Amino acid sequence: SLTNAKFSNSAAIPTSKLGGLATSATTDTTNATNITSGSLATARVNVGTTAGKILQVDGSGNLPAIDGSLLTGIVSFTKSASDPAIDTNPSAGVGAEWVNTTSGEVYLCTDATAGANVWTNVGAGSGDIAPIPPTGNYGYIAAGSTVSPWSSDTVHRYPFASDANSSDWADLERRTVQGGHSSATDYGYIMKGNDNTTSPTWIAYVQKFSFASGGTGTNVGNSTENAQNYGMAGTGDIPGGYGYALGGYSTAGEHGGNNWESETIERYAYASDGNASDHGNLKYAAYTNAGSFSSTHGYSIGGGNYYNTYFAQQPFSNLGWQDCITKFAFSSNSLGTDVGNIGTASTYVDATQNASYAWRMGGADQPGKTNRIERIPFSSDGNSTDVADLTVARSNAACASSGTNGYYAGGEISWPNFSTNLDKFNFSSQGNSTDVADATHRGHGTGGHQSGS
Repeated sequence: SLTNAKFSNSAAIPTSKLGGLATSATTDTTNATNITSGSLATARVNVGTTAGKILQVDGSGNLPAIDGSLLTGIVSFTKSASDPAIDTNPSAGVGAEWVNTTSGEVYLCTDATAGANVWTNVGAGSGDIAPIPPTGNYGYIAAGSTVSPWSSDTVHRYPFASDANSSDWADLERRTVQGGHSSATDYGYIMKGNDNTTSPTWIAYVQKFSFASGGTGTNVGNSTENAQNYGMAGTGDIPGGYGYALGGYSTAGEHGGNNWESETIERYAYASDGNASDHGNLKYAAYTNAGSFSSTHGYSIGGGNYYNTYFAQQPFSNLGWQDCITKFAFSSNSLGTDVGNIGTASTYVDATQNASYAWRMGGADQPGKTNRIERIPFSSDGNSTDVADLTVARSNAACASSGTNGYYAGGEISWPNFSTNLDKFNFSSQGNSTDVADATHRGHGTGGHQSGS
């Protein structure tokens, strides 16, 4: 038998004397119990950070740098000093998480539609981020003043998908001119106004009509002021589900019972029919002003303020024509603030909006009508920027927004000369509007709406 004594520590065994090794070698896996700590040299281990390699920690126990994109199953989130936007378009799609490191708000993307993301607040705060609704399939021209009769109950609609004339769609319960107008997802609303069928009769109704079925609208509530009210401006489907009417011409006892402009902001709920409630005041009383809105604030643009001019409360020029932009919060019942100016002092001005801007259109300047299209930013306070022109200078028309394009239907060129132009302009290119169809229901003091479906 072989013993240790038979081997010489200094003598090498020639490989020629070791026969059969080539045939007896196997590829069997080495039994792990036969490898003890320190018995396998590091140099013999195939280490690295590429495919098929074994990762090796350094002297401090740290793993080497590896390509993070190769890791799977890791749930991440975005950290930012600001909130996400409707056009963030997260690569993770629905379920993407966003943390605002400034406010501590946390959001989840619940709708990843490109350019129309919805971010739901899931933290301790409140307030979701969603497209300015509604942006649907049709624009509407509601009620208004014609030569005879002096007021109308007719509602027309026109498609956003194709450039086509407006057609008869519905009727209001009561003839109305220059009422405050707003749009929910399924209904259009007109609040207050003037029924001039035979003689001026100011009304305090909240009327609504269906976008889906047309027919005759219904009176679903009343305003907070005296029945003789004249509210022109209105905003739309605000997160939280309210429409707003801004200012107007009132005989509700304001300013000692005289017939003067109102600074009252009223709102009414879309979820259930009922009366309007007070929601604070504008910075300045106004009527024939335009209303617009972001996801968090409402805006009153231009308008008339004769009382404050006559009694020297505010130094407005041109006998009451205003150029101010007033902003108020939806979250609190508080006084609005003056945040900027439009390019010209104007009454009977109109406005619409997309996700980033309010768009002032037309109006009655001194000495005549204007064709201006101006852009007002939501992201910061400041003056408007003149970016384009309407096809015809006019005022008191029906505005609508498809989200991509703005529309300006009808309007007064000069009494009783009403335009039939249905102007369309693109929010992105910001070129001059084009006349794409006819507003077959024409007049002034009409309400502009857009459906949410």
